[in-house]
Amino acid sequence: MLYEDFDRKKKEFFIKYFEERGDIDKNINPDFSIREYQKIALGRFYYYLSDAYLDEYERSSPIHLMFNMATGSGKTLIMAANILYFYQKVIVISFFLLVLEILFKKLKIIS
Repeated sequence: MLYEDFDRKKKEFFIKYFEERGDIDKNINPDFSIREYQKIALGRFYYYLSDAYLDEYERSSPIHLMFNMATGSGKTLIMAANILYFYQKVIVISFFLLVLEILFKKLKIIS
């Protein structure tokens, strides 16, 4: 399973993938800091979408991913960063958001 494959890698491996995308961190509202476990989650996401992943594994299509995180752990911030990633990559995605204002507050769109 994907989770088991990723679990074999060290967390520093995924933090590196996150830090290579410094543009995402710059566009997050400074009132919200990205914690280490969120960096790991984002790093896993970026690695999964990278060509380096395809060198080791086969990716299914369409892509279906889940972020299994506790209440209050910052999943909205993770989703905001993921949407920003797709927006920067000019990948057209469809998504439905119930509380758009909360998402925009995580980014620097509104205060």
